[in-house]
Amino acid sequence: SIYTEITSPEYFAPGKHTLTYIITGLLIAPSGKETPFTETRSVILMIHETSRLQALEYSNKLEQIRLDMEQKGYKIENLKKWERDTQLLLQDREYDKIKKVYEQAQQEQNNANNANQLLKEMNTKLQQAQTKQIPTPNTTKLISMATRAFNRGDYATALENLQEAQLTYVVETKGDRKSTRL
Repeated sequence: SIYTEITSPEYFAPGKHTLTYIITGLLIAPSGKETPFTETRSVILMIHETSRLQALEYSNKLEQIRLDMEQKGYKIENLKKWERDTQLLLQDREYDKIKKVYEQAQQEQNNANNANQLLKEMNTKLQQAQTKQIPTPNTTKLISMATRAFNRGDYATALENLQEAQLTYVVETKGDRKSTRL
């Protein structure tokens, strides 16, 4: 049996590290003859910041995010791909990467939910402006772009367009309010 003690003066970075062992000794034949030998062995040391159990939890949470978004009628192609990737990463013991995929999925879910809510709010504001006959061409254009992005599952872009639409709406409607007050 071989006993190995690893003393590391510094922290090992996450990832694969190859350790090389040089084993020397004597082979003793039944006749008593001694033959010296030297053998080199390599061992792969894998350092993870995320445990396998944590990675499995992230994988399960990713599935829950997909189911939630699917139930809401969102595009889930990215999530399906990430779930497949997660299974391969589990096999390859790439637990830290699974955590990153999960965080990506969380961001996707947040973007989708926020964009959906903001889209409803902005459409309501747009209807109010139309009722008051306040022209909002730039806001309308941005909301249209956001809607197309949302419908194709690009929730981050949809959210960016909607946030810009919010600002544009304020500018477009504020100017008209001032002129009608005079």
